[in-house]
Amino acid sequence: MTTPDPFRAPPLHCSRGIGLSLVKGFLARNNAVIATSRKTADAKDLQELRKRYPQQLTLTDMDATSSASITQ
Repeated sequence: MTTPDPFRAPPLHCSRGIGLSLVKGFLARNNAVIATSRKTADAKDLQELRKRYPQQLTLTDMDATSSASITQ
C-alpha cells in the first residue's frame, strides 16, 4: 500500500448520503480523510471503510449543532 496523499479532506456528516460518497471518492484517490458523524461507532459503513483504509481514514464524533462538540 502506498502512503496517503497529504491532502486531508474533512467532509461533515459522513455516515450516509453525499458525505459517505465523498469519503469513498477521496479514499479511492489515496487521500487521507477525517470523517465525522454524531456517533461514528454506530456508523456501519464508516466502520467498514476504516477497516479497509486504516492509514487513510480517521473517524471523529462530532455533532454540528453543538459548538462544544465542534471545538474539541
